[in-house]
Amino acid sequence: MFRLTPVLLLGCIEQIREIEPQEACDAVGYAVASRTLACTEDEALAVARYEAVEGLDCVVAYSELGHVDDQFDCAAAIGALGCEQVASFADDLGAWLSVDPSCATVLVSP
Repeated sequence: MFRLTPVLLLGCIEQIREIEPQEACDAVGYAVASRTLACTEDEALAVARYEAVEGLDCVVAYSELGHVDDQFDCAAAIGALGCEQVASFADDLGAWLSVDPSCATVLVSP
């Protein structure tokens, strides 16, 4: 049992890594595409909306400790949207990014 402990700890350490700021921005694009696909079943539209989000500037904010603040809150909020909201937001990226205040700390229009 005690021989496994270092191996298990190494496995845990391997899982801990610094999150790159771009990952938080990508997560927003994936969330928009995922909700679009789930609600419309239109793959082309989901890809187009992902690409539209990808065209925004990634501006992830850092805390005083150098960590990304609330990095995935925006993506989580978008991922929780109902299909009625998805339909009303359509291609309006401003509407998508208004669902949570954290979205303003992740992406902005170029």
